[in-house]
Amino acid sequence: MLSFLNSIVLPVLMAAVIPLIIHFFNRKKTKKIIFSSIRFLKLLENQRIKQVRLYQILLILIRTLFIIFLVLAFSRPTLKDAVFGGSSSARTTAVIILDDSFSMQAYVKSDSRYNLACGYIKKVLSTFKAEDQIFILSPSMDYENIMPVNLNSANFDFLKKYPVTCKSPGFSYILKKAGGLFNQYPNHNRELFILSDFQINRMALNDSISSYFKNQSIRSYLIDVTNQHTFSNIAIDTLIVQNRIFELNKPITLLARLQNYNLSESAETLVNLFLSDKRLAMEQASLPPGGIKDIQLSFIPKQAGQRLLHLELDDDDLTIDNFYYLNLNIPEKLNVLFVDDNPSFHLKTALNVLSTNTVFEIEQSDYSRWYGKNFKKYNLIVLSNPRMFSNETINRLSLFLDSGKNVFIIPGAALAPKQINNLFRPLIKSNIYLDYKQTSNPENYFAFSDISAKHPIFKPLFSAEGINAEPPKIFKYLKINPSAQTLLRLRNGDSFLSRFSPKNLSGDIYAFGSMLDLEWTDFPIKGLFIPALYRVFYIAGQNRLHSKSALVNESYSILLPDLSLKDKYRAELPGGDKYEIIPDQSKLGLRFLFNELTKPGHYLLYQNDKIIQSFPVNVSSKELKRPYVRFENISENVIKVNLSSDFIKQIKQARSGQELWYIFLSLAFMFLLLEILLIKKIEGKAGIRN
Repeated sequence: MLSFLNSIVLPVLMAAVIPLIIHFFNRKKTKKIIFSSIRFLKLLENQRIKQVRLYQILLILIRTLFIIFLVLAFSRPTLKDAVFGGSSSARTTAVIILDDSFSMQAYVKSDSRYNLACGYIKKVLSTFKAEDQIFILSPSMDYENIMPVNLNSANFDFLKKYPVTCKSPGFSYILKKAGGLFNQYPNHNRELFILSDFQINRMALNDSISSYFKNQSIRSYLIDVTNQHTFSNIAIDTLIVQNRIFELNKPITLLARLQNYNLSESAETLVNLFLSDKRLAMEQASLPPGGIKDIQLSFIPKQAGQRLLHLELDDDDLTIDNFYYLNLNIPEKLNVLFVDDNPSFHLKTALNVLSTNTVFEIEQSDYSRWYGKNFKKYNLIVLSNPRMFSNETINRLSLFLDSGKNVFIIPGAALAPKQINNLFRPLIKSNIYLDYKQTSNPENYFAFSDISAKHPIFKPLFSAEGINAEPPKIFKYLKINPSAQTLLRLRNGDSFLSRFSPKNLSGDIYAFGSMLDLEWTDFPIKGLFIPALYRVFYIAGQNRLHSKSALVNESYSILLPDLSLKDKYRAELPGGDKYEIIPDQSKLGLRFLFNELTKPGHYLLYQNDKIIQSFPVNVSSKELKRPYVRFENISENVIKVNLSSDFIKQIKQARSGQELWYIFLSLAFMFLLLEILLIKKIEGKAGIRN
C-alpha cells in the first residue's frame, strides 16, 4: 500500500497541466506566401512538420511527467511493506513515555517497576537505526530543550537522567508534547511507546484519551511493566487529629484512614505510631479486597514543644505510602492579652488563677492603653465588653489575624450589637450578633444543650462518662449569627460560642454570646467556670497553622513574627541535608518559602542552631484512585506488548515500509535530460540554427 508522508505538497500536481497550457498559447497561425516553383520543397516541408509535431507531443508529455515525478518525490511516497530488498525499512519517529510517578516505585518480585521500565527502554532502543529520531519524555523532565536520543552513546544511564519521583503524572501535557514531535518529524513510522504500570487516574488527563492523536497515523505500544504481577499494597490515605487542643499529659487521638488497593485479596498490617524512633501506639488492621478502614490510635504527650510523629505500616509492594508524617505543637506557654475596662470580681479571679496555675500568661489591660501593646508577642487577644477604637487598631488586628493568631470577643453593655458589628465588619465582612435575648421572668433562664463528658469542650473536665455538672443559667445574651461554626449551643438552638473564619485572613475570631457578669449569667459562680474558661481560651489560643501539612511537589510558606534578619536561618530536609534559607521581610514578620518539596517527611527550620518551626510533607494517593485511564483507545493501531514473549521481534515485525522519494526524484531528473535531448532534436529537424 502506497502512502505519502508529506502529502501536503500533493495539490501541486495540478502544475502538471502547465506545459499543455503553454503549448496552446504559443501556437501561431501560418501565413500563406506565394512562391513559384516550390512544389518539391512543399512536399519536404509537410514531412518535416509531421515529425516536429510528434516531437512536440513527446516534449509536452516529458515535461508533464517531470513535474509529476518531482512533486511526488517531495511528497515522500512510502510502501507499507518493503518490496525492494525485503529487509530495509522506512525511517521512524518514536516517542517513549517513561512513567516516573510514585506508584512506579512498587516492587515486582525483586526489582522496582521503574528499574524494569528502564531496562525495557534499553531493549526498545536496540530496534532503531541511527537515522531514526527517538525522544524520551517523563513527567519530571525539563521540556525546554528536548533532544533526540543519541543511539551512538555507549551507556544509557536512565536512572540518573530520569529519576523516579513522587509526582502524579500529568499525562495531558506529555501526550500533547508527543503529538508536536510527530508533526515536527513526519517519518513513515510514527511510534508511541508507553512504559507504565497504568495505575493512572482519569484526572491525569484533561481530555478523552482518543482525542490526542485523532488525526495522526500513530502506532502505539503499551508496555505494562507489572507483567500481570498482583499488586499488594495498603496505603495511609489520610490522618485526622480528633483533638481540638493539645495538652501535656492529656490523651491525643488520631484517626488513620487505610485503603487496600488489591481488589482480589484481603490484607493485614500493623499500624504503628512513632515519635522519632520511639513507638507510642500500635494497632492491628485487617482490610477486605479494595476496602477502606479507619484505625484509631491514642498517646499521651509527656513533653511540650514540637512533636515530630509518623505512622508506619508493614512493608508491601509500595512502601512510600506506608508512611504518614504529622507535626503537633504542644505549647509550653500561651500569651494572652485580656482587655476590659472594668472586669467583674469573679472574672478577675478566674484570670489570676489561669495565669498562675496553667500554661497561660495573661496580661490585663484597659481600652485606653491596649492599642499601644506589641500584638506580635501574644497568641490570643481577648476583647471583653469592647469599646469603639480606631481604624488603625482594626488594621493592626487584621495583621494579627493574618499571622494565623486569633481574637476572642466577649460582649457587654458598652456597645449595642449593631455597633459591635460595624466595628468588626472590616475583619469578618458580616454581622457577628443579631439581637438581644433575655428572659421575661427572673425565675426563667436559658441553659446549655450539653454540658457533659460527651461534649468535646467539656470532655476532659470529667473523670467518667455520665457525670454531669450543675448547668449555668443564662439570663441575657446576644444571638450569634448562625452562619458561623457553633462550638457551644443553647437548648433553644442558638449559639453561645461560635468561630468565624474570614476567607481573607489566616486566623479566626471567636465570639461569646454573653458577658461573663452575674447580670448576664451565673456561670462565673459555678465550679465549672474556671476549667471551662481554660478550655475555651486554650482552643482559641492555639495557632491552627502549626499542624498544617503539605503534599510532595507543593510549596510551603512559614510566617514568623519577632525574628531578625541578622540571624542565620537553615532548612533541614528529610534525610538530614541542610541549606541556608533567606526569608522575605513583611509587616507581619519574616516569611520563609520552601519550594519543590520533593521528598515526604519532616522539614525543619533553624534559627542559628535552634529549631523554631517544622512541618510535615506527605505523598498523595490520588494517583491510585480508580477509575484508571484506558490507554487501549489512544490511537487506531494499538499493540499491547506481551513481555512474556519476544516483544522485540513483535516490534520489528510491526515496523515495515520503504520510502520511494529517491526513485521518483531520479525519474524526474531522467525526464529532464530527455527534455534537453528532445529540444535539440526538434531544433535540428526544424532546421533551426543559432
